[in-house]
Amino acid sequence: MEEKNKFNKKLLIYGLLILLVGVLIGIFSQNKKNTTPNVPKTPEKQTVTIKKEIKIAQIPLAFATAFPLFVAQQEGFFEKYNLTVKFEQMNRSLSVQALLAKTVDYTPFVEEATIASLKDAPVKTVMIFAENPSFCLVIRPGVKPEDIKRVVLGQGTWGHFTALKLFKEMNISPEFIFIPGLAEAKSMLAAKSADATTMAVPTAFQLQTQGYTIIELFDKEALFGLVTTDDKIKSNPEEIKSVIKAMQSAIDFIQNNPEKTKELLFTFYKYDKSEANNKLIENTYAVGKKIFKNIKIPNPVIIKEMVQIEKNVKFENLKQVTDQTVSPEDLTKAFDFRFIK
Repeated sequence: MEEKNKFNKKLLIYGLLILLVGVLIGIFSQNKKNTTPNVPKTPEKQTVTIKKEIKIAQIPLAFATAFPLFVAQQEGFFEKYNLTVKFEQMNRSLSVQALLAKTVDYTPFVEEATIASLKDAPVKTVMIFAENPSFCLVIRPGVKPEDIKRVVLGQGTWGHFTALKLFKEMNISPEFIFIPGLAEAKSMLAAKSADATTMAVPTAFQLQTQGYTIIELFDKEALFGLVTTDDKIKSNPEEIKSVIKAMQSAIDFIQNNPEKTKELLFTFYKYDKSEANNKLIENTYAVGKKIFKNIKIPNPVIIKEMVQIEKNVKFENLKQVTDQTVSPEDLTKAFDFRFIK
């Protein structure tokens, strides 16, 4: 019995000792926790995307060159590819000089760039998004197509060449008058000092409602796209790819979203939604759907013809333009399509 009591006392003592050790460990741990300095957590690093600002030359309200750029801007396609775009309004004849002076990074004026590159200017077309024109032959009221005597033309050798081909098909040889721009052409037609001109939509469609005759030229050849410098091609190919992707997205949008695109056309031209303007926008969208395409490999025949034309910039030489030889070197001087996917 005595032995049993001794055993129980020892067991009690051991239990108390274990309990005491546990309490002491708890107190020590708490003190250590309280004395540990509060070290602020290092904030997680956040990735900041810096948008690249680029400048693109533009003629206000020019359907074939400016509207796809407008869509890319309005629908956020430039932003999607981390680009902030500023449009610089300028005369197309100054676009190459602006590129070379780095006033702009890109221009949609393929014709002027082709002329310059064939004269060894370091510029190239890197994308084509239209191979057909957006203009018509506009004939003033009271004149039949076969009776055209005087034609007023603005800038652009390609437009002149298209007119020449059309008049050859019509078997007429009118006199040509060259003027700076659209306002002068409209005034000359109104004053009956010229019989016809080439004019882009929707202006051509507007004049049609006023009694003018139009001959659509949308099945003819033309080139619209993006031009940049050789220096940009060498130094920043990723930027070029991003710009092209944004433009491809805009062309897809135009093709696949007719109603939204028409709304953008109303905004672009600042038209109210009258019945007449609704018809005008419907017709203009039909032209856009026809001519704007995501062209991966531009038509080599049209490319060759463009070079042929621009090697004969003087108007009096254009009638013999198709006899001009185009070398592979001419093509590589003017075009570089390796960024298109």
